[in-house]
Amino acid sequence: MADEKIEASRRFIWQIKNFTREELNKYYLKSKTIKSESFEILFGKESIKLHFEIIQVDYQTRFFIIHEAGYFRNYMIKLRLAIKTSVDEYVTIKKEKFTSKNSESRFGWNYILSSDDIFDESKKYLCNNTLTLVVIVKFFKPCPKEKVFPQGAVFEMNKKYFNSYSFSDIQIVSSDGKVFPAHRNILAGRSSVFKAMLLTDMIEKKLNKIEVEDIDSETMLELLRFIYTEEAQNLCGVAHKLIYAAEKYDLPDLKLICVSYMTNMISQENIFETFGTAIRFNEEKLLDECMDFVDWYFGKLQYRNEWKKFDIDLMLKIMTYIKDSWKNLTVLTTSSF
Repeated sequence: MADEKIEASRRFIWQIKNFTREELNKYYLKSKTIKSESFEILFGKESIKLHFEIIQVDYQTRFFIIHEAGYFRNYMIKLRLAIKTSVDEYVTIKKEKFTSKNSESRFGWNYILSSDDIFDESKKYLCNNTLTLVVIVKFFKPCPKEKVFPQGAVFEMNKKYFNSYSFSDIQIVSSDGKVFPAHRNILAGRSSVFKAMLLTDMIEKKLNKIEVEDIDSETMLELLRFIYTEEAQNLCGVAHKLIYAAEKYDLPDLKLICVSYMTNMISQENIFETFGTAIRFNEEKLLDECMDFVDWYFGKLQYRNEWKKFDIDLMLKIMTYIKDSWKNLTVLTTSSF
């Protein structure tokens, strides 16, 4: 898959006063729409004109970005919507990717908040009945669709031989001593590394056994599952190890699956491990996602002991990323219901 390249990135803060419409005693009883001021986003010599829109209807709040003018080609758009709480914390309430089309005039969500959310004092969403939204919009260059992995007759046939001694002619031994039955022709046909082992005069060819000292049985099982079936399962807890196995045995499709999984599963619990994986395997897209996550949750992450394991150059890179990300902050005119 081609690397995505950011063409534009903007951050906005938008405050909406009288959000519960208390003075009118009409909170969500009548549909009402409120719009932000318009703004432009530049792409080189091109520009598009947009504004945000909030609709209160049926005891729910909806949020959209409205396209007003300018050529809106097929961009990949990453949209993050957060609330700045009354105690100055940022709570992400929606995050999604969209693909824009020139024929479409809006994109966003039909539901972001309910009346219960708004009136739940423990969430601290309102300050003096004012809602403060932080919106991050990133536009990426169009990129080709991810490869669709084939599920043809060959893989259907191979499935019955996965982890089976039927016609097995070689064994694979994991680092913790577990033995897996395997088949030379399948291994060699799927991995150039296994092919070199089995078709040349390496020791593995003579012993009918491949001893793998750096991959445990849990990871080896998933590696072989992919080789035999083109399927990746049970990635939770193993993706960070499986990406190493995928690179070692020259399986780029499996590596892509691991990166995609880790990108979608970044959390405060695994961010430092994911950072290390992105750096180790030079995965720029995953590294950018980690940077973005740290930027967003830096207030909660900055005192973690894991920072001590990062070298000074990486720390400077992270700090520069965070600093630069807020340079494009736009404070929109305060609105009111």
